[in-house]
Parts: sequence; structure tokens; C-alpha cells
Amino acid sequence: MAIFIRMRGNEPGDDMKAAVLTPTVLTACADGEQTPEEAEKIASIIQFSPIFKDDTPLDIDRILSTVMEAWRGNDTGALIAEMKVVLPMPLRETAIAFAMRIAAADGEIHQKEADAIVHMAQSLEIPEATYDKRADVVMILQRCP
Repeated sequence: MAIFIRMRGNEPGDDMKAAVLTPTVLTACADGEQTPEEAEKIASIIQFSPIFKDDTPLDIDRILSTVMEAWRGNDTGALIAEMKVVLPMPLRETAIAFAMRIAAADGEIHQKEADAIVHMAQSLEIPEATYDKRADVVMILQRCP
């Protein structure tokens, strides 16, 4: 909680929103670059997710900036530990599903992206069976091999 709140003095709730988006950012940056398809998918996730329904585009920019600053200023282990504190299990699962969608956005999941997602899911203590089910659904929806 402290990393996300400290970054911008966010209102209550923004720390949770930032934590939900953190796996998407870590996944998009795992292979060194965020593709246009990944950026488009992040925008789509935000637009259609009820978590962000009351947020304006300025709110979203602020939350994404918070996540990017946290990513640049901390090791990923600290961010993952923070997510574990901030997010209840259902939102941990949602955050990982969002990250899977980002990895699949360009039609191919690169090894570094897959490794990052598996590491985050294990660190967030998402049960393997739950992870596998989420992965199956995302891959079907994204039409990935």
C-alpha cells in the first residue's frame, strides 16, 4: 500500500487500482518494450473493467503514471509484495488475468512475459489450478496457441 499511496498521495482506492494494473505494466515491459497492441489492450481493460468505471481519463493517466513511477523506482519484488498486501485474492486473480491478456495482445506470448506472469502469480499465492483455468480462458478469448 505504501509504495502506491506514497507515489502521488492518492485517494483511497487508487492504491488498489494501481496494484491491479501493476502486473499489466510489468508484463508489457517484461520483454523490454510495450507494443502498440499492448497499449491498446491496457486501454481496453481499463475502459471495460468495473474497477475503473468511475475514473476519468485524467484519473487513469494519474494511476498509470503512479504504476510506471513505482516500477521505475522499485524492484519488482517490492511491487509484488505490495500487491499481495493491497489486493484480496479475487483481485489478485483479476490482475493476473489482465496481465495474461496483455501478454497475448500481439498474438504471441513471449518467454519473458510468460515468466513474469508465472512469477507474479506464484508470489501472489494464486493456486495453480486457478491460474491454469484463468490462462485457458484468456488464451481462448485472445485466440492464442
